Amino acid sequence: MPRVSRLPSTTGIFHVMQRGANRQDLFFDDEDRHQYLRLLQYALEEGTFTLHAFCLMSDHVHLLISESEGSCISSFMHGIDTRYARYYNTKYERIGPVFNDRFLSKPVEDTAYYLCVLRYIAYNPVKAGLCREAFRYPWGSLYAFGTPKELTDSARVCSISQMNQTDLIRCLNHTNGQDGLALENEERQPLISDARALNVYRTVSETENPADFALFSKEKKGCILRKMTEARCSLRQIARLLGISRKQIAKFLK
Repeated sequence: MPRVSRLPSTTGIFHVMQRGANRQDLFFDDEDRHQYLRLLQYALEEGTFTLHAFCLMSDHVHLLISESEGSCISSFMHGIDTRYARYYNTKYERIGPVFNDRFLSKPVEDTAYYLCVLRYIAYNPVKAGLCREAFRYPWGSLYAFGTPKELTDSARVCSISQMNQTDLIRCLNHTNGQDGLALENEERQPLISDARALNVYRTVSETENPADFALFSKEKKGCILRKMTEARCSLRQIARLLGISRKQIAKFLK
């Protein structure tokens, strides 16, 4: 079965999550974590991507990252994954895949959702019981935020968040994670209710029946789908309500 194309981001910003194959641990010691961050820094130094936030957990990685025009987030992640897998397999004398076959990426289209993702990433180690305060976790971006050692572009993060550095750190450090909990199951649980999603559809399409979607022009279908994703309808939810595949949705959103 062919893969569904990744949803594009009008802002160029994506929340990326990468798991170990079969949920195996990616990092067994600090040497492993340092190696991954070195590879991440090397990839960032090419200058086509900006890192907004990150968190290394034992069996998965979170990145909030933006791409510039003409760059490709898949190539960026492939480069890091390939180099880390080579290091990992050599060190632990193993063969086979290290990461899941495909990383998860979600477009971040507005400031509210951007802050939601920042909070969620920062709260990961707190939720896992690895620290009591997010800024004390050494393998998250908040630890070195705003210092010469940071990998993230703190000035840009503050600009998008519309907060100064002190207020943003306070906001992220004291979050209880509730804003980000829905991110764990985005594909299973839509970000808005079906009723609200249908209201968005009816407003944009100017029709009542979702079955009418099949009768629209390609341009109008693309417009409807963009408005629904901007309203934070999930891909699976749109496919279910309109009776089309996620692959078709991705094509219209290109």
